[in-house]
Amino acid sequence: MNHYFCVADDLLPAQVLRVPGSSSAARDVAFPDKEIVAAPERHRLVRELLDSDAAYFRAAAHCARLPGCEMVHMPGLESLAAGCLVQSLTPALHLDSPFWLKALEEKIICLGSKHARFYQQCPNHELEQCFLENGYRRTEEVALLNMFESAGSFVDEPVKVTLRAVRSEKDWAIKLALHQEITEGPDGHRSPAGQWLDMERQKCAAGYMHPFLIYCGNDACGSFNLSLGKQLGRLKNLVVHPGWRRRGVGVQAVRLIARLAQEHGMAATGCFAIDDGPSLELYQIAGYLPVARQIEWYKSLA
Repeated sequence: MNHYFCVADDLLPAQVLRVPGSSSAARDVAFPDKEIVAAPERHRLVRELLDSDAAYFRAAAHCARLPGCEMVHMPGLESLAAGCLVQSLTPALHLDSPFWLKALEEKIICLGSKHARFYQQCPNHELEQCFLENGYRRTEEVALLNMFESAGSFVDEPVKVTLRAVRSEKDWAIKLALHQEITEGPDGHRSPAGQWLDMERQKCAAGYMHPFLIYCGNDACGSFNLSLGKQLGRLKNLVVHPGWRRRGVGVQAVRLIARLAQEHGMAATGCFAIDDGPSLELYQIAGYLPVARQIEWYKSLA
């Protein structure tokens, strides 16, 4: 996909953004559900969802504001794609993009990371072209909201799935075993299970999110994290054991997570999914609606 759109403060009601992609043809992109962005409350929820990604990466990390962006890294975990990245790119960035990008790549390498990962939420066509010309892979992430209004969230069904908070070292060991069976991390990048859990534990200890296990009967079949914000329950890092996929576990778990967030006073739940990825279909079946998009730019520096 060669386009993106995001929510901006002046984007009410829904507008169309024409953004040139890497191909010669430009594409018109509009919000898929005009009502989602037409209501001020929903607009605030979308903004909170977009901001929640930056908050997640800042949790337990060292943060440095640099010209046109913010670099975040977790000491000792920079080798993870999620352990070192650049975010909050300034929409009106008018720097010499090639030299700016090269300087950031050198900083990333000095921190011990082999991944250059940038998150872009606002249009900057010159910078986008710079990423493409320098060998970056573009991945479109879809932001989704569940306002507890869709019938998909609360359809009656036999209860097969339960959610259990991770409280003990035994629980963390069970979660580790789950991640060891998964070849690709929740963020779409390969990550050693031990390092990934170390990162999650630090972010949980920092107070950003709460870890849970997903059970079917006595079997742990998945895990996720939940962050409770001002109005939004942010679902993060949902994984399902390969042996339990395509059996409805993920959909039921996501519906239960929505109920859990609502019980804690949240107005909605939100998450991100890779466009055209299997989790996108899962969330939509569970009652989530696409409301915005952001772009991840990635390049291996190995």
